[in-house]
Order: sequence, then structure tokens, then C-alpha cells
Amino acid sequence: MAGETSKREASKKDVLEFQKHIKKRNILIVDTSPTTRAMLGKSFSDLGARGDFIHSATSFLEAQDQIARLCPQIVVTDFNLGAQSGLLLINLQRESNPNAKDTLFIIITGNTSQTAIAQAAEEEVDSYIIKPFTLKGLRSSLVKAVMSKVHPSDYVKAIEEGKKALFKGDLDTAEIRFDEALALNPKPSLAYFYKGQLGWMRKALGSAEEDFRHGLEFNKIHYKCLVGLFDLLMSQGRDAEAYVVVRKIATYFPSNPKRLYQILRLTVALREFEDLLDYYEAFCNLPARENELTLQMCAAVTVAGKHFFERQDRLRGLDFLRKAAVSSGALPNILKEIVLILAAHGEIEEAETVLKRFSADDRDTGAFAACDLAVRAKIEPARSVATAGLKYLEKKMHDPLVFEITIQKLIENGSKTQADNLLFEAKKAYPEYKFLF
Repeated sequence: MAGETSKREASKKDVLEFQKHIKKRNILIVDTSPTTRAMLGKSFSDLGARGDFIHSATSFLEAQDQIARLCPQIVVTDFNLGAQSGLLLINLQRESNPNAKDTLFIIITGNTSQTAIAQAAEEEVDSYIIKPFTLKGLRSSLVKAVMSKVHPSDYVKAIEEGKKALFKGDLDTAEIRFDEALALNPKPSLAYFYKGQLGWMRKALGSAEEDFRHGLEFNKIHYKCLVGLFDLLMSQGRDAEAYVVVRKIATYFPSNPKRLYQILRLTVALREFEDLLDYYEAFCNLPARENELTLQMCAAVTVAGKHFFERQDRLRGLDFLRKAAVSSGALPNILKEIVLILAAHGEIEEAETVLKRFSADDRDTGAFAACDLAVRAKIEPARSVATAGLKYLEKKMHDPLVFEITIQKLIENGSKTQADNLLFEAKKAYPEYKFLF
């Protein structure tokens, strides 16, 4: 990876080759600062890029649209783009230009932490530029980044040759090339990652794990080594160890939907609810949210809310359940679980607030009826609740809990025969449900 902004002026030879490389290549500059966009645009222009091929975006969403429309081969973006990270644009650029050799992705960093992350995203990020920078240093850095792509180092060449052999199934040749790469770089994390992939393909999982961990010894947050190790641990069912790794990934790198699915599953399975707010924040910052991910996130946050209530931590329990309710998009099954938890712990006012989130259409469903009865059962006489339950059942607003609460209140009200008849009907409608009676 090409490094930070260079203070050395680029040679005329390099500049000429740079001009040749970027000729008729779409360039996208993404930064919220007009000054930075202007400096980058001028640098590319001074180095021979055509003005009609230089484009800019002022936000993450605008950059998304520009990438989809222009398929830029060169993207230069600030690390921070509001709530989103510029790193999230990498996959979008790769999707629009599948051949990574023809693309260049450069991150502008503002501090040492961001720079370390850019370095750790080896093979994803081609270069990084550290603010503040001068025009002279910026031009040199841009040329250096392109030259490292056009004329890769022996280390990169060895890895590329190994990858080609690996993808062809020539594992012995791949191993030779990766071993060569190890001797060509003092910090060969990327070579160790591919050696780990090779070991995995050979089903030598112990060796693969060792190689991933070796790579992390040189760079403890090396993205590909972390992901390789995480996937390996998950494949072996080593959830607790996998969680430690994915927690580190989530700490340093922006989350994507696939990774969030995995994180949520582990968080709930291991009951690591203390960390869930971080993942919820990452979810809220996603530029787009799939319905299934929304469902999984809300379900996890709801389980966390229940967990904290059971631990007598009311404030955190309420915080999680409120977040789940707000983010649910009025999903009836999520709202139902939230209301039932709140009602069970005597939070009637909160439960009634969540009840109001049911859409007009969903107010005719068994889920709404069950929630309404659960709340009523805490504050109204048995007879009143039973009457309401019977009316819901007459309207075909069926749910096993509607039956259960109605039957319970009929019994409390002394209507044993009516309760028995309704229980027979309930068991017929829901043969697999375990009623309390």
C-alpha cells in the first residue's frame, strides 16, 4: 500500500506515466469540505486529468449515486462522511468495477487511528493521505499511489501469482509464491492471510488458524486476517472465541449487513448484551437497511431489554425496548414481544405507548388483541378483560395468548364451564401450544 502524503516531488517520468494511466478514467472525489475537494480536483487537473472526468460528491449518499452512475476507476474519499465511513464505499466501487487491478481507492485520514485502520485494510485501500497536506505533497502522493498500482512491488507480485495459482487449484505453486512473499516484506500480514486461506482449502484448519494469527502479530487489526480467523472459528463452532475477533472487527471497521447478522447471532447466543448498543448504533448508521436485518436487530434489542428487566435494571431495560419499538417499523411481532415484556414487569404506561405504534391494519390482528389483553389484565377486573377477550375472538382476532388470557379471566370470574369450552376450542386451534391449564 502506498503511504502517506509524500514530501518529495514526483519525477517527470512518473508524472507522464500517471497522466497516461488516468487518461479517460472517471475520478470521484468525496469530501464534505469544499476546500479539500478543490485541492484534490486541482491536483488531478494539474497532473493531466481531464476536467470532464473529474467528479465530486459532498456526502456518502451522493457518492453512492455517483458510483452507481459513473463507475469511477479512481475514488478518493475522506474517512469520515458524516455518520458513515468512507471505507463503506470500497465495496460499491468494486461492484461497479469488478477488476480490482483497474481501480484505485484512496482514503484521506485525519488522525493516527484512522491511518492505522487504513493500513489494516490492506488490499482494500490502495493508499492513504494524511491531513493537513499541501498541494505539492498531495500531487506526489497521488502519483505514488498510481505508480504502486501500475508497478507493484515484488511482494505484491508474489502474492498475486500465488492468488492466481490458488484460484486455479494449484495449491503447491500457491504455497511457494506465498512463502516467497513472506521473505519480501518485514510485515507480511497479507501473505499470511493467503497462506491461511490455502491451509483452509487443504482442510488443515490448525495450520490456517496459525497463519491468520501470525498475520495479526504484525498488524493486530489487519482486516483480512481478522475476517479469515473469524470465519474459521465460526466454522468450528467456537462462538466465544469468534465473538472476541468480530468485536475487534466491529470496533475498527464499519459494519456491513452480513457482518451484523453474524454479530447479532453471537451477541444473543453468548448474552453479551453490554455490547449491543454499539451494534445498534452501527445499524442506525447503515446507509440502507434490509427488512430482515431490521427484524433481527429489533429482536436482539428486545431480548436485551428483557434480559435487563430480569436483572432488575429497569432503566437499561426500558432504553433497549424503546429503541426496539422505534426501529421496528411497526412490525407486529416485535411490538407484541415488547408490550408483553413491559406488561409482565408492570410498565403499563410504557406498554400503552407501544400499543399505539400498531398500524391501523394491524389493530385487527391477534397480535394486537393479545397485547391489549395483556395490558388490561394488569389494570382491569377479570370480568372486563374476559369480555374484551371474547369480543376479540368473535372478530376472529385469534392468537393463543388471546385464548389463554380470556380463559384465565373466565376462571377467575367463576365462569368455569365457559372457560372449559373455550379451552377445548383453543387446543383445537393451536394443538402445539402449551396452555397453562
